[in-house]
Amino acid sequence: MIFLFVLWFLQILVALRHLHFKNIVHCDLKPENVLLASAEPLPQVKLCDFGFARIIGEKSFRRSVVGTPAYLAPEVLLNKGYNRSLDMWSVGVILYVSLSGTFPFNEDEDINDQIQNAAFMYPPNPWKEISR
Repeated sequence: MIFLFVLWFLQILVALRHLHFKNIVHCDLKPENVLLASAEPLPQVKLCDFGFARIIGEKSFRRSVVGTPAYLAPEVLLNKGYNRSLDMWSVGVILYVSLSGTFPFNEDEDINDQIQNAAFMYPPNPWKEISR
């Protein structure tokens, strides 16, 4: 199972590398926007829902707030502008949720404040089911 998980995440990263090479930032990466192309044992991973995607210069930053709050990078919420790093933050949240089964933020509190203040929640033993 961990092999499939690693394979899927590598495919997500390869897809992002391709997008970022073309100066495209997805801006709304979340599990719902990562699809498996078939029911085969080793399916291809595809990214979908490019409704918030932006074309961005290599060294430029965008300032519009886009995406799903639980997956937004701090720089977006603080209106500091963002670039490709927005997608990488989102991949990190997806990875955390996929491995631990929980969000790194307390859903009962304001997620935006938690992200801006780096107030991450670490459950007592979220990794117990993960092989080493």
